[in-house]
Amino acid sequence: MVSQSAIIGLVFQLALSVILPAAGYIYLRKKYKIAFRPVLVGILIFFVFANVLGGAFNQFILVANKATSQITENPILFAVYGGLSAGFFEEMGRFIAFAWLLKLYRERKDGLAYGVGHGGIEALLVGALGSIQLIVLSGLQNSGKLEETVSGQNLPPEVLDQLASALAGLTFPTAVMGGLERVAAFFLQIALSLLVLYAVKNKKYLYLLAAILLHALIDFFPGLYQAKVLNLYVTEIIIYLIGIGAWFFIKRSSRMKGLDG
Repeated sequence: MVSQSAIIGLVFQLALSVILPAAGYIYLRKKYKIAFRPVLVGILIFFVFANVLGGAFNQFILVANKATSQITENPILFAVYGGLSAGFFEEMGRFIAFAWLLKLYRERKDGLAYGVGHGGIEALLVGALGSIQLIVLSGLQNSGKLEETVSGQNLPPEVLDQLASALAGLTFPTAVMGGLERVAAFFLQIALSLLVLYAVKNKKYLYLLAAILLHALIDFFPGLYQAKVLNLYVTEIIIYLIGIGAWFFIKRSSRMKGLDG
């Protein structure tokens, strides 16, 4: 059984994942009169580079290619790979966006708008859709229909075990922490967007490399959690601290020479 408090926590996570990008867009629209194009490009770049290209590359490296699939057997190597892969695809996507697709949109407000699109679609796909799935599965579990529902899907036994483990581990605190993680990730995506915009606008491409490595470092910790090297609470605290740092960077970016105007 999944407790009612855990389901309430999932509803909180769902609401936060939807409200956050919407509120971010409305705020920027009112304060800076942002154009919608950078937001749309941010959405498309995340989908294409993080989901399609990054997903296909990871499928090849981690599953299809026998020579490299052993990466998953080494927790540290797996975490390093996951971070570098995410960092490379997402930051190169940002670079392409600002270098070619947004040549006329290179003010700080455009970097903020792009970040809202990039981070917003991530919040919806990861936070909102993920919480909806868990709410539905929790309802099936509590009504005794979960096994009957998934039995016709021909899922591998390990997937069923992961599903059962995920539902068994659901609590109100873990669900709420998942929602707060989306907030931290949202601020981080905006901060990285500003960093890559600065790199493109000033032709200082070491900042692009810095964005890739920062992204890799940040994703390294969730990778360690997935590999069961770090526990959930330590991982979430690290992510929250990074999110706070990203928020301060966004605030101070208005003073960065070469990013304003």
